[in-house]
Amino acid sequence: MEIMTPETIRAVGGGTQDAFVAKPSIGMSGGILTSWDSRKWEEVDRAVGEFSVSVLLECRQTGGKWVCSNVYGPHEDGPREMLWEELSATRTMWNSPWLVVRDFNVTRFPEDRNRPGQITPGMAGFSSWIDGEGLIDIPTRNQAFTWSNLREIPSLARLDRILLDAEWDAQFPRCEVVALPRVVSDHVPLLLTGGGESYTPSRFCYEAWWSSIEGFNKVVTNSWSKDYTAALECGHEMQELAETNANAQPLRRSNGWTQRRKLEYFQSQRGWSGRGQRWL
Repeated sequence: MEIMTPETIRAVGGGTQDAFVAKPSIGMSGGILTSWDSRKWEEVDRAVGEFSVSVLLECRQTGGKWVCSNVYGPHEDGPREMLWEELSATRTMWNSPWLVVRDFNVTRFPEDRNRPGQITPGMAGFSSWIDGEGLIDIPTRNQAFTWSNLREIPSLARLDRILLDAEWDAQFPRCEVVALPRVVSDHVPLLLTGGGESYTPSRFCYEAWWSSIEGFNKVVTNSWSKDYTAALECGHEMQELAETNANAQPLRRSNGWTQRRKLEYFQSQRGWSGRGQRWL
């Protein structure tokens, strides 16, 4: 498809995506399309290379910026070196979290194919570039391979990847990649999920002043014979017990109880357990 319009993008993107940057295909392959919802994201800058399309987007609500580089990699090792140089040069253009996605046309490891072979120079070069840029290769959670030649006895490979840098991982630390059902292409669509803010998992913390509260020994004795989750239950019971025990009031203030409760309230208001989704 050589002519792209907002109407075409809406049809492809489910009606919400109306802005885009594209690189036309050559024959039956090589085309690249990155689209987004212009009501939520504003394009700040773009770069169209020989093998990639990159766009710097800014969130209209928060002002946060990030870069998406959409790749269609060459099949030969020589041009691949040009792809790595192109992407590295693109990264230097903007100081924002970086996401590199889609079809690299090369695997990293023998197990990335259903017919494993040896590590080739192209595979080694790909891994070397990822390590050199400090990128994180997010595994596909529910599927080992992303491409098939669609034959009766198929050849399968993981040619599609989502890579992200440390800045993206720090801002959206719980990302996962999920393969969706294949519709038309010989590649499966990939969905990047997550991106909630950083959180600290619940854990048991013993407070030394608990032992001075009436009922302490009973709570510990009742919890001791239970499984490991009883530690958290014991902590919750001790907090509730302290709330109703007048003798614990000065101890709570002197041991940071108030600050902890404030933190728990803040976390509940921010909804740190929620998860969002982004289409790529």
